[in-house]
Amino acid sequence: MEFNTETVRQREAVDELDVYDLVIIGAGPAGMSAAIYAARGQLRTMLLEKAMPGGQVSNIWKIENYIGFPQGIIGTELTKRMEAHLNEFKVEKAWGYVSEIEHLEAKVKCVKTDIGNRYYTRTIIIASGLEPKKLNVPGELQFRGRGVSYLATLDGHNYLGKHVAIIGGTTEAVDSALYLARFAKKIYIIYPQSELHAVMSHKQKIHEKSDQIDCLCNSVIEEIMGEARVHEICIRNTLTDKTRVIPCEGVFVNIGKNPENRFLTPQVKLDEEGFVVTDAYNRTTVEGVFAAGDVRSKYIRQIATAVADGAIAAVMVDKFLQH
Repeated sequence: MEFNTETVRQREAVDELDVYDLVIIGAGPAGMSAAIYAARGQLRTMLLEKAMPGGQVSNIWKIENYIGFPQGIIGTELTKRMEAHLNEFKVEKAWGYVSEIEHLEAKVKCVKTDIGNRYYTRTIIIASGLEPKKLNVPGELQFRGRGVSYLATLDGHNYLGKHVAIIGGTTEAVDSALYLARFAKKIYIIYPQSELHAVMSHKQKIHEKSDQIDCLCNSVIEEIMGEARVHEICIRNTLTDKTRVIPCEGVFVNIGKNPENRFLTPQVKLDEEGFVVTDAYNRTTVEGVFAAGDVRSKYIRQIATAVADGAIAAVMVDKFLQH
């Protein structure tokens, strides 16, 4: 095995029992799908997750386009069902933030977490998903957790009867607004385009709640203000360049996401946006390393495509290990 002297000192011996067939980074739909397929193939598998199972699915209020649920399904409920399915199989799980991968091009690789745990493995599936983009405006960092949030489904219940703002005009942002409408008295959707970039069904629902939800188009946020917590925000109209202050107690940032790739080394090729480049079999540019789900460079990012990615990657891992 290809370990340097430092690694050997850290771990006295690495024998067959210490090495996994597969380590999966991320327990979203792609990661859980891959884990199920790997377990069915009798692969010794470790599934690593930094937060909670389900990934971005847990943040979606209602999913209406996943086959098998014609009436739709709440994101957290779908996550619970996926996790329950996974628990029927023998898959080891651990919680931790992957900080780096050592010996990436060796036959036995080492996945290291931020608390120093090391997991030795013959193959890796990168299913780390996405992380929310930041506004990078004054007050965002200061009030994070004190009025600034990136997860409506996690924090929305804290804003009962209050005024809140959603930053972003995509389908996901509108979905967050519709969820918050269960709690908040008033919701402002703030976005730089002239119209919402959301699916028609969501636009119609926003229109039906126009007395509760205001859409402020051609607008960007300039500053988040408050004392102990958020009290108001300053926004600017991009057409007139005029600013205005809106009283609100919660700011939910939903302007897109970046691929979670910071633990990867240059050997793993990324596209210009930072997504992992693979071939049709989900193989990366490093032998024995695969990618699945939203972190992979592709055109469509949906739950259905993530589940399919996980299945393909796990099957290809099995074939790789047989050679």
